[in-house]
Amino acid sequence: MRKLMLGILVLAAAGGLVAQEFKFDGYFNSGLGIVSTNTKVPDGTDTKTADIKLVPFGVDSEQAGYRVRLNGSYTNAEGTVGTKLRLQAQSKFDLGALSIPYIYGWVSFLNKRITVNGGLVDDGTWNSGGFLNDDTGEGLGALVKISPFADLNLGVGVYVITPKGGGDNNIIEVPAGSAASTASSSDFSSIDIPPDRIKYTLNAGYTLPDLFKATVSYRTQNQTGDRISRYDDANSEVFAGSETAKLIFGFQLMAVQNLTAVVEAELDKLEDTGVDKEKDNVDFNLYETIGYKIGNLSFGLNAVQYLKFEKDVDHDVGLHFNPWVSYAMGSIVPRLDLNYFRAGTALTKSGVNPLPGVKYHRKVFAYSDNGDTDDLSVFALRPSVKFNVDKNTAIEIGDLITFANGPEGAFADAEDPKKSSNLNNVFYIDLVWKF
Repeated sequence: MRKLMLGILVLAAAGGLVAQEFKFDGYFNSGLGIVSTNTKVPDGTDTKTADIKLVPFGVDSEQAGYRVRLNGSYTNAEGTVGTKLRLQAQSKFDLGALSIPYIYGWVSFLNKRITVNGGLVDDGTWNSGGFLNDDTGEGLGALVKISPFADLNLGVGVYVITPKGGGDNNIIEVPAGSAASTASSSDFSSIDIPPDRIKYTLNAGYTLPDLFKATVSYRTQNQTGDRISRYDDANSEVFAGSETAKLIFGFQLMAVQNLTAVVEAELDKLEDTGVDKEKDNVDFNLYETIGYKIGNLSFGLNAVQYLKFEKDVDHDVGLHFNPWVSYAMGSIVPRLDLNYFRAGTALTKSGVNPLPGVKYHRKVFAYSDNGDTDDLSVFALRPSVKFNVDKNTAIEIGDLITFANGPEGAFADAEDPKKSSNLNNVFYIDLVWKF
Protein backbone atom coordinates (compact mmCIF):
# COMPACT_ATOMS: atom_id res chain seq x y z
CA MET A 1 0.00 0.00 0.00
CA ARG A 2 2.81 2.42 0.78
CA LYS A 3 4.37 1.72 -2.63
CA LEU A 4 1.00 2.53 -4.22
CA MET A 5 0.80 5.82 -2.34
CA LEU A 6 4.36 6.72 -3.29
CA GLY A 7 3.50 6.14 -6.95
CA ILE A 8 0.40 8.32 -6.59
CA LEU A 9 2.37 11.23 -5.15
CA VAL A 10 5.06 10.88 -7.81
CA LEU A 11 2.37 11.25 -10.49
CA ALA A 12 1.06 14.34 -8.70
CA ALA A 13 4.54 15.84 -8.71
CA ALA A 14 5.20 14.93 -12.34
CA GLY A 15 2.86 17.60 -13.62
CA GLY A 16 4.71 20.17 -11.52
CA LEU A 17 8.07 19.16 -12.98
CA VAL A 18 6.78 19.83 -16.48
CA ALA A 19 5.22 23.12 -15.48
CA GLN A 20 7.09 26.35 -16.22
CA GLU A 21 4.67 28.61 -14.41
CA PHE A 22 1.63 28.48 -12.18
CA LYS A 23 -1.46 30.68 -12.18
CA PHE A 24 -2.61 31.65 -8.71
CA ASP A 25 -5.82 32.98 -7.22
CA GLY A 26 -7.57 32.83 -3.89
CA TYR A 27 -9.57 34.70 -1.32
CA PHE A 28 -9.93 35.67 2.33
CA ASN A 29 -13.21 35.43 4.22
CA SER A 30 -14.02 36.38 7.80
CA GLY A 31 -16.02 38.81 9.89
CA LEU A 32 -17.75 39.15 13.24
CA GLY A 33 -20.91 37.57 14.59
CA ILE A 34 -22.89 38.57 17.68
CA VAL A 35 -24.54 35.38 18.96
CA SER A 36 -27.35 35.33 21.51
CA THR A 37 -29.67 32.60 22.82
CA ASN A 38 -32.45 32.22 25.39
CA THR A 39 -30.70 29.18 26.90
CA LYS A 40 -30.24 29.40 30.69
CA VAL A 41 -26.84 28.43 32.09
CA PRO A 42 -25.62 27.89 35.71
CA ASP A 43 -24.41 30.97 37.57
CA GLY A 44 -23.40 29.92 41.06
CA THR A 45 -26.66 29.26 42.94
CA ASP A 46 -28.73 31.04 40.30
CA THR A 47 -29.29 30.82 36.56
CA LYS A 48 -29.01 33.41 33.83
CA THR A 49 -29.40 33.73 30.10
CA ALA A 50 -26.31 32.57 28.24
CA ASP A 51 -23.93 35.44 27.57
CA ILE A 52 -23.97 37.21 24.24
CA LYS A 53 -20.89 36.08 22.37
CA LEU A 54 -18.76 37.98 19.89
CA VAL A 55 -17.14 35.42 17.59
CA PRO A 56 -15.23 35.41 14.30
CA PHE A 57 -17.72 34.80 11.52
CA GLY A 58 -17.21 33.49 7.99
CA VAL A 59 -20.22 33.23 5.67
CA ASP A 60 -18.38 31.18 3.07
CA SER A 61 -16.56 28.96 5.57
CA GLU A 62 -19.97 28.40 7.20
CA GLN A 63 -18.62 28.36 10.73
CA ALA A 64 -17.31 30.49 13.55
CA GLY A 65 -13.93 31.45 12.16
CA TYR A 66 -12.29 32.37 8.90
CA ARG A 67 -11.11 30.85 5.63
CA VAL A 68 -8.12 31.68 3.46
CA ARG A 69 -7.51 29.84 0.20
CA LEU A 70 -4.65 29.88 -2.29
CA ASN A 71 -5.30 28.02 -5.55
CA GLY A 72 -2.68 27.19 -8.16
CA SER A 73 -2.97 25.57 -11.57
CA TYR A 74 -0.94 24.87 -14.70
CA THR A 75 -1.79 23.46 -18.13
CA ASN A 76 0.73 23.08 -20.94
CA ALA A 77 0.14 24.61 -24.38
CA GLU A 78 -1.22 21.34 -25.77
CA GLY A 79 -3.65 20.89 -22.87
CA THR A 80 -2.33 17.40 -22.16
CA VAL A 81 -0.45 17.89 -18.87
CA GLY A 82 -1.36 19.92 -15.83
CA THR A 83 -1.36 20.36 -12.08
CA LYS A 84 -3.79 21.76 -9.54
CA LEU A 85 -3.31 22.61 -5.89
CA ARG A 86 -5.08 24.33 -3.02
CA LEU A 87 -3.75 25.45 0.35
CA GLN A 88 -6.37 26.35 2.95
CA ALA A 89 -6.32 27.91 6.37
CA GLN A 90 -9.63 27.46 8.15
CA SER A 91 -10.16 27.98 11.85
CA LYS A 92 -12.19 25.43 13.76
CA PHE A 93 -10.62 26.28 17.14
CA ASP A 94 -9.93 22.66 18.12
CA LEU A 95 -8.25 21.67 14.85
CA GLY A 96 -5.24 22.68 12.80
CA ALA A 97 -4.77 25.90 10.92
CA LEU A 98 -3.47 24.74 7.54
CA SER A 99 -4.59 21.90 5.28
CA ILE A 100 -4.28 20.76 1.66
CA PRO A 101 -7.74 20.09 0.18
CA TYR A 102 -6.11 18.94 -3.07
CA ILE A 103 -2.79 18.74 -4.92
CA TYR A 104 -2.56 16.52 -7.98
CA GLY A 105 -1.19 16.14 -11.48
CA TRP A 106 -2.94 14.94 -14.60
CA VAL A 107 -1.91 13.64 -17.99
CA SER A 108 -4.13 13.10 -21.07
CA PHE A 109 -3.64 10.54 -23.83
CA LEU A 110 -5.23 9.51 -27.14
CA ASN A 111 -6.42 12.96 -28.16
CA LYS A 112 -7.58 13.66 -24.58
CA ARG A 113 -9.93 10.69 -24.51
CA ILE A 114 -8.12 9.27 -21.47
CA THR A 115 -6.94 11.36 -18.52
CA VAL A 116 -5.07 9.98 -15.52
CA ASN A 117 -5.18 12.04 -12.31
CA GLY A 118 -2.89 11.20 -9.39
CA GLY A 119 -2.30 12.71 -5.96
CA LEU A 120 -4.79 14.39 -3.66
CA VAL A 121 -7.49 14.58 -6.35
CA ASP A 122 -10.56 16.84 -6.44
CA ASP A 123 -12.50 16.43 -9.67
CA GLY A 124 -16.00 17.89 -10.04
CA THR A 125 -16.82 16.38 -13.44
CA TRP A 126 -19.78 14.43 -12.04
CA ASN A 127 -21.20 17.11 -9.74
CA SER A 128 -24.71 18.12 -10.76
CA GLY A 129 -24.46 21.70 -9.55
CA GLY A 130 -27.21 21.37 -6.97
CA PHE A 131 -27.64 21.29 -3.19
CA LEU A 132 -25.88 17.93 -2.82
CA ASN A 133 -22.09 17.90 -2.66
CA ASP A 134 -20.38 14.53 -2.32
CA ASP A 135 -16.86 13.10 -2.43
CA THR A 136 -17.05 10.53 -5.24
CA GLY A 137 -14.45 12.43 -7.29
CA GLU A 138 -11.96 13.27 -4.57
CA GLY A 139 -9.33 11.70 -2.36
CA LEU A 140 -5.68 10.73 -2.13
CA GLY A 141 -5.30 8.22 -4.93
CA ALA A 142 -5.81 7.91 -8.66
CA LEU A 143 -8.71 8.73 -10.97
CA VAL A 144 -8.90 7.56 -14.58
CA LYS A 145 -11.34 9.48 -16.79
CA ILE A 146 -12.41 8.11 -20.15
CA SER A 147 -14.35 10.02 -22.84
CA PRO A 148 -15.12 7.55 -25.64
CA PHE A 149 -16.96 10.35 -27.45
CA ALA A 150 -17.77 14.00 -26.87
CA ASP A 151 -19.88 14.86 -23.80
CA LEU A 152 -19.68 11.35 -22.27
CA ASN A 153 -17.37 11.06 -19.24
CA LEU A 154 -16.65 7.80 -17.43
CA GLY A 155 -14.46 7.47 -14.36
CA VAL A 156 -12.85 4.90 -12.09
CA GLY A 157 -11.23 6.04 -8.84
CA VAL A 158 -9.16 4.41 -6.10
CA TYR A 159 -8.47 6.45 -2.94
CA VAL A 160 -6.77 5.78 0.39
CA ILE A 161 -7.78 9.07 2.05
CA THR A 162 -10.90 11.20 1.63
CA PRO A 163 -10.03 14.71 2.89
CA LYS A 164 -12.75 16.19 5.05
CA GLY A 165 -14.07 19.65 4.27
CA GLY A 166 -12.83 21.13 7.52
CA GLY A 167 -9.37 19.68 7.00
CA ASP A 168 -9.41 17.54 10.15
CA ASN A 169 -7.76 14.57 8.46
CA ASN A 170 -5.32 16.33 6.14
CA ILE A 171 -3.89 18.94 8.49
CA ILE A 172 -0.32 20.17 8.06
CA GLU A 173 -0.13 21.92 11.41
CA VAL A 174 -2.11 21.13 14.57
CA PRO A 175 -2.30 22.96 17.91
CA ALA A 176 -0.24 21.51 20.77
CA GLY A 177 -2.31 19.01 22.76
CA SER A 178 -5.01 18.76 20.11
CA ALA A 179 -6.65 15.39 19.74
CA ALA A 180 -5.97 15.67 16.03
CA SER A 181 -2.23 15.69 16.69
CA THR A 182 -2.37 12.07 17.85
CA ALA A 183 -3.68 10.89 14.50
CA SER A 184 -0.61 11.72 12.38
CA SER A 185 -3.17 13.40 10.16
CA SER A 186 -0.73 14.92 7.69
CA ASP A 187 1.70 12.00 7.48
CA PHE A 188 0.26 10.27 4.43
CA SER A 189 3.23 7.87 4.24
CA SER A 190 2.22 6.25 7.55
CA ILE A 191 -1.12 5.03 6.26
CA ASP A 192 -1.32 1.27 5.82
CA ILE A 193 -4.90 0.51 4.87
CA PRO A 194 -5.93 -2.92 3.46
CA PRO A 195 -7.55 -3.10 0.00
CA ASP A 196 -11.00 -3.91 1.41
CA ARG A 197 -11.11 -0.52 3.19
CA ILE A 198 -10.01 1.65 0.25
CA LYS A 199 -12.60 3.84 -1.46
CA TYR A 200 -13.43 2.68 -4.99
CA THR A 201 -15.64 4.84 -7.20
CA LEU A 202 -17.44 4.45 -10.51
CA ASN A 203 -18.77 7.53 -12.31
CA ALA A 204 -20.64 8.29 -15.51
CA GLY A 205 -21.93 11.56 -16.91
CA TYR A 206 -23.46 12.72 -20.15
CA THR A 207 -24.01 16.33 -21.20
CA LEU A 208 -26.14 17.41 -24.14
CA PRO A 209 -25.09 21.06 -24.53
CA ASP A 210 -27.83 23.60 -23.85
CA LEU A 211 -30.25 20.81 -22.92
CA PHE A 212 -29.26 18.72 -19.89
CA LYS A 213 -26.54 17.02 -17.86
CA ALA A 214 -27.09 13.60 -16.29
CA THR A 215 -24.71 11.89 -13.84
CA VAL A 216 -24.48 8.74 -11.76
CA SER A 217 -21.80 7.89 -9.18
CA TYR A 218 -21.14 4.98 -6.86
CA ARG A 219 -18.66 4.62 -4.02
CA THR A 220 -17.90 1.53 -1.98
CA GLN A 221 -17.95 1.35 1.80
CA ASN A 222 -14.56 2.50 3.02
CA GLN A 223 -12.54 3.77 5.95
CA THR A 224 -10.67 6.52 4.14
CA GLY A 225 -12.57 9.39 5.73
CA ASP A 226 -11.61 8.50 9.28
CA ARG A 227 -8.37 9.97 10.60
CA ILE A 228 -7.71 7.61 13.53
CA SER A 229 -9.26 4.15 13.23
CA ARG A 230 -8.02 3.68 9.66
CA TYR A 231 -4.64 2.81 11.16
CA ASP A 232 -6.08 -0.09 13.16
CA ASP A 233 -6.23 -3.36 11.22
CA ALA A 234 -6.89 -5.56 14.25
CA ASN A 235 -10.32 -6.52 12.94
CA SER A 236 -10.86 -6.27 9.20
CA GLU A 237 -14.63 -6.60 9.63
CA VAL A 238 -14.95 -3.38 11.64
CA PHE A 239 -15.39 -0.09 9.79
CA ALA A 240 -15.41 2.32 12.73
CA GLY A 241 -15.83 5.90 11.53
CA SER A 242 -16.11 4.77 7.93
CA GLU A 243 -17.97 6.06 4.91
CA THR A 244 -20.91 3.99 3.74
CA ALA A 245 -21.61 2.62 0.28
CA LYS A 246 -23.55 5.22 -1.69
CA LEU A 247 -25.22 5.63 -5.09
CA ILE A 248 -25.95 9.13 -6.43
CA PHE A 249 -28.02 10.28 -9.40
CA GLY A 250 -28.12 13.83 -10.74
CA PHE A 251 -29.97 15.70 -13.47
CA GLN A 252 -29.47 19.34 -14.44
CA LEU A 253 -31.78 21.05 -16.96
CA MET A 254 -29.93 23.58 -19.11
CA ALA A 255 -32.54 24.25 -21.82
CA VAL A 256 -34.03 27.43 -20.29
CA GLN A 257 -31.97 30.61 -20.11
CA ASN A 258 -31.54 32.10 -16.61
CA LEU A 259 -33.07 28.99 -15.01
CA THR A 260 -31.21 26.74 -12.60
CA ALA A 261 -33.00 23.40 -12.17
CA VAL A 262 -31.27 20.41 -10.58
CA VAL A 263 -32.65 17.19 -9.09
CA GLU A 264 -30.35 14.83 -7.17
CA ALA A 265 -31.00 11.58 -5.36
CA GLU A 266 -28.79 9.45 -3.14
CA LEU A 267 -29.15 5.94 -1.77
CA ASP A 268 -26.92 5.56 1.26
CA LYS A 269 -25.84 2.65 3.50
CA LEU A 270 -26.01 0.12 0.68
CA GLU A 271 -23.28 -2.18 2.04
CA ASP A 272 -25.71 -4.55 3.80
CA THR A 273 -28.68 -4.25 1.48
CA GLY A 274 -29.62 -7.60 -0.01
CA VAL A 275 -26.83 -9.32 1.94
CA ASP A 276 -28.33 -9.63 5.40
CA LYS A 277 -32.01 -8.78 5.69
CA GLU A 278 -31.62 -8.23 9.41
CA LYS A 279 -29.27 -5.33 8.65
CA ASP A 280 -31.22 -3.64 5.86
CA ASN A 281 -30.95 0.05 6.69
CA VAL A 282 -31.11 2.34 3.68
CA ASP A 283 -31.26 6.13 3.57
CA PHE A 284 -32.93 7.79 0.58
CA ASN A 285 -32.43 11.54 0.18
CA LEU A 286 -33.89 13.66 -2.60
CA TYR A 287 -32.58 17.16 -3.37
CA GLU A 288 -34.16 19.88 -5.55
CA THR A 289 -32.44 23.14 -6.51
CA ILE A 290 -34.44 25.72 -8.45
CA GLY A 291 -33.47 29.30 -9.23
CA TYR A 292 -34.56 31.91 -11.77
CA LYS A 293 -33.35 35.37 -12.71
CA ILE A 294 -35.50 38.08 -14.27
CA GLY A 295 -33.51 41.26 -14.76
CA ASN A 296 -32.24 42.29 -11.34
CA LEU A 297 -34.62 39.96 -9.50
CA SER A 298 -33.50 36.47 -8.51
CA PHE A 299 -35.45 33.88 -6.55
CA GLY A 300 -35.40 30.16 -5.91
CA LEU A 301 -35.96 27.18 -3.68
CA ASN A 302 -33.64 24.58 -2.17
CA ALA A 303 -35.45 21.53 -0.83
CA VAL A 304 -34.45 18.17 0.62
CA GLN A 305 -36.46 15.12 1.67
CA TYR A 306 -34.77 12.65 4.02
CA LEU A 307 -36.18 9.12 4.33
CA LYS A 308 -34.69 6.30 6.41
CA PHE A 309 -35.75 2.69 5.90
CA GLU A 310 -34.82 0.18 8.60
CA LYS A 311 -36.38 -3.13 9.51
CA ASP A 312 -38.76 -2.92 12.51
CA VAL A 313 -37.88 0.75 13.12
CA ASP A 314 -40.05 3.77 12.30
CA HIS A 315 -38.09 6.88 11.36
CA ASP A 316 -39.21 10.45 10.98
CA VAL A 317 -39.34 11.91 7.47
CA GLY A 318 -37.12 14.96 7.21
CA LEU A 319 -38.40 17.86 5.10
CA HIS A 320 -36.21 20.91 4.52
CA PHE A 321 -37.46 23.90 2.50
CA ASN A 322 -35.38 27.02 1.80
CA PRO A 323 -37.10 29.63 -0.40
CA TRP A 324 -35.07 32.78 -1.09
CA VAL A 325 -35.26 36.02 -3.05
CA SER A 326 -32.77 38.79 -3.86
CA TYR A 327 -32.78 42.02 -5.86
CA ALA A 328 -29.67 43.73 -7.22
CA MET A 329 -29.67 47.52 -6.99
CA GLY A 330 -26.38 48.27 -8.62
CA SER A 331 -23.67 47.13 -6.22
CA ILE A 332 -26.16 46.60 -3.36
CA VAL A 333 -27.95 43.25 -3.19
CA PRO A 334 -30.55 42.69 -0.44
CA ARG A 335 -31.65 39.08 0.12
CA LEU A 336 -34.17 37.20 2.23
CA ASP A 337 -33.89 33.50 3.14
CA LEU A 338 -36.56 31.43 4.88
CA ASN A 339 -35.95 27.93 6.21
CA TYR A 340 -38.30 25.31 7.58
CA PHE A 341 -37.00 21.89 8.60
CA ARG A 342 -39.32 19.18 9.87
CA ALA A 343 -37.36 16.49 11.75
CA GLY A 344 -34.48 18.92 11.77
CA THR A 345 -32.82 21.25 14.19
CA ALA A 346 -30.45 24.18 14.37
CA LEU A 347 -26.92 23.37 15.39
CA THR A 348 -26.93 26.43 17.66
CA LYS A 349 -29.61 24.82 19.78
CA SER A 350 -28.71 24.71 23.50
CA GLY A 351 -26.19 24.00 26.21
CA VAL A 352 -23.69 26.02 28.20
CA ASN A 353 -22.00 26.83 24.88
CA PRO A 354 -24.82 27.90 22.55
CA LEU A 355 -22.62 27.04 19.56
CA PRO A 356 -21.87 23.34 20.08
CA GLY A 357 -21.15 22.80 16.38
CA VAL A 358 -19.67 26.29 15.79
CA LYS A 359 -21.61 26.19 12.52
CA TYR A 360 -24.41 28.38 11.34
CA HIS A 361 -25.66 30.26 8.28
CA ARG A 362 -26.08 27.79 5.39
CA LYS A 363 -25.04 24.77 7.46
CA VAL A 364 -26.97 25.66 10.59
CA PHE A 365 -29.55 22.97 9.86
CA ALA A 366 -29.21 19.21 10.34
CA TYR A 367 -31.53 16.22 9.95
CA SER A 368 -32.45 15.01 13.44
CA ASP A 369 -34.44 11.79 13.50
CA ASN A 370 -36.08 10.98 16.84
CA GLY A 371 -37.63 7.71 15.67
CA ASP A 372 -40.99 8.69 17.14
CA THR A 373 -43.90 11.02 16.43
CA ASP A 374 -42.55 13.96 18.45
CA ASP A 375 -40.53 15.58 15.71
CA LEU A 376 -38.00 18.30 16.15
CA SER A 377 -38.51 21.22 13.81
CA VAL A 378 -36.84 24.54 13.15
CA PHE A 379 -37.89 27.76 11.43
CA ALA A 380 -35.38 30.41 10.44
CA LEU A 381 -35.44 33.89 8.95
CA ARG A 382 -32.31 35.52 7.51
CA PRO A 383 -32.43 39.00 5.95
CA SER A 384 -29.09 40.19 4.57
CA VAL A 385 -27.55 42.87 2.37
CA LYS A 386 -24.39 42.44 0.32
CA PHE A 387 -22.31 45.44 -0.75
CA ASN A 388 -20.11 44.69 -3.75
CA VAL A 389 -17.32 47.19 -3.16
CA ASP A 390 -15.55 46.13 -6.37
CA LYS A 391 -15.22 42.94 -8.43
CA ASN A 392 -12.94 41.40 -5.78
CA THR A 393 -14.40 42.71 -2.51
CA ALA A 394 -17.81 42.25 -0.91
CA ILE A 395 -19.22 43.03 2.53
CA GLU A 396 -22.38 41.31 3.80
CA ILE A 397 -24.48 42.32 6.79
CA GLY A 398 -27.22 40.03 7.99
CA ASP A 399 -29.22 38.61 10.85
CA LEU A 400 -30.06 34.92 11.28
CA ILE A 401 -32.96 34.14 13.61
CA THR A 402 -33.73 30.48 14.37
CA PHE A 403 -36.59 29.07 16.41
CA ALA A 404 -36.39 25.34 17.18
CA ASN A 405 -39.18 23.26 18.68
CA GLY A 406 -39.41 19.66 19.83
CA PRO A 407 -40.75 17.23 22.43
CA GLU A 408 -40.57 17.89 26.16
CA GLY A 409 -36.96 18.22 27.30
CA ALA A 410 -35.50 18.60 23.80
CA PHE A 411 -33.92 21.92 24.77
CA ALA A 412 -33.55 21.43 28.53
CA ASP A 413 -31.37 24.01 30.25
CA ALA A 414 -30.30 24.94 33.78
CA GLU A 415 -33.68 26.49 34.58
CA ASP A 416 -36.20 24.26 32.83
CA PRO A 417 -35.50 20.52 32.31
CA LYS A 418 -38.75 20.25 30.32
CA LYS A 419 -37.98 23.08 27.91
CA SER A 420 -39.19 22.16 24.42
CA SER A 421 -38.11 25.16 22.33
CA ASN A 422 -35.18 27.47 21.82
CA LEU A 423 -34.51 30.83 20.18
CA ASN A 424 -31.14 31.88 18.75
CA ASN A 425 -29.93 34.96 16.93
CA VAL A 426 -26.75 35.71 15.01
CA PHE A 427 -26.15 39.24 13.77
CA TYR A 428 -23.08 39.34 11.54
CA ILE A 429 -20.89 41.40 9.26
CA ASP A 430 -18.80 39.47 6.79
CA LEU A 431 -15.96 40.31 4.37
CA VAL A 432 -14.80 38.43 1.26
CA TRP A 433 -11.69 39.60 -0.59
CA LYS A 434 -10.55 37.80 -3.74
CA PHE A 435 -7.07 38.05 -5.19
